[in-house]
Parts: sequence; C-alpha cells; structure tokens
Amino acid sequence: QIRYFLSNPQTPDSVITHHWRVHGGRHGNCSVFRALIPIFLLPSIRRSNKSLIAQGDIMNIRKPLIPLALLLLLPVGAFLQENMRGVKFETLVSSTKDWAGDTLSQAPAGQPELSIVRVTIAPGARLPTHKHPVLNSVYVAKGSLKVTLADRGETLTLSEGKAYIEVTDKWHFGRNEGDEPATLIIFYSGVKGVPTTIFQKETETSAP
Repeated sequence: QIRYFLSNPQTPDSVITHHWRVHGGRHGNCSVFRALIPIFLLPSIRRSNKSLIAQGDIMNIRKPLIPLALLLLLPVGAFLQENMRGVKFETLVSSTKDWAGDTLSQAPAGQPELSIVRVTIAPGARLPTHKHPVLNSVYVAKGSLKVTLADRGETLTLSEGKAYIEVTDKWHFGRNEGDEPATLIIFYSGVKGVPTTIFQKETETSAP
C-alpha cells in the first residue's frame, strides 16, 4: 500500500505521512522507524506536476541514505564507551587568569608559535629573575618549585603532578627548596620573533 501511495502522483503528502504513521504504528516505539520516515517520504518529491520520481531513482536515493540514518541513530554514549575504552581525559588547568589572580593579556599580533620547554632545577638552585612576554603554562613533572613575584612578594609553590597558568610580563624567580631536582614542562603560546623569556639585567633591581 505504501508503494501504491508513493507511486500515485495525485496522493497528497499528508496522506502519505498519515499512512506511514498508521502502518508503522506497530513500530511506533522504535526510533529506527521514526528516523527513517523522511527517507521513505522522498518519493513525495515531484518533478514539475507530471509524476513522481521513478521508482528506481527513489531506490537509488534511499540506499545510501538508509545506512547513514542507522549510523546517526547509534546512541552517542554507547558509541563513545565502545571506542574510548581505556582512554581517560583530564583537564589539568583551565582559566582566564594566571596563578596570581590577574586576567590574562591578549597575545601579541603576529604568526603564532608554540614551544614546549623542559627545565630542570637542582635542589637549592635558584632561577634568575625573569618574565614572559607571551602566554604560558607549566606542568610540574617532578619535585616542587617555590615561585616569587619580585615586585609584589607573592609566592606560590608549584607541586608535582599539577599544572598552573604562569604569570605574563611580571618579574619573578623560582627556587627549589626541596631535596630532589624539580622538572618543569613549560608550554609557551608565543609569536614568531618574540622571545618566550626575558631575564632581568644585573643593573636592574632584583629580589634576593
């Protein structure tokens, strides 16, 4: 009956839809059949006012669309669970402010350039006073490091296994007060031609 209605150019679209709903009622609770309604209604498309698209043409249109519809009906959660088994995502840090509480500045104009740097600080060693003109973040792979803002005296201890949004354009230095080397992985979101780190000159005032 469905084919009869679909092949009759005088059949209104509303009749086709009603007929599908009535005879598809036995599958009314099946999301697959509900989703396939648009595909089986494709024959209601007319060429001018002469007749429906030929039965063979419609089948050619339906065939590639049916697998696509079935794919789209797959539950997203189940799909992800099946394909992400053994995979874990964890956001270590995400913020619009640095660890000192200041809003991140706009990145300089120019060609973006990303850099990843590993820094190892021996026990008792001190990083020279410096600043970063570009946005950056740090992950502490091992040990810890006490960071001090030279102008404000604020301090923060970077702990192993944690990530931080670093300060930008602020003079600061770090000291390893632990008993083991501290290893930092620093991620710079910079601009080509702009240094990621500027060290304070000896003639400038520096915190001890």
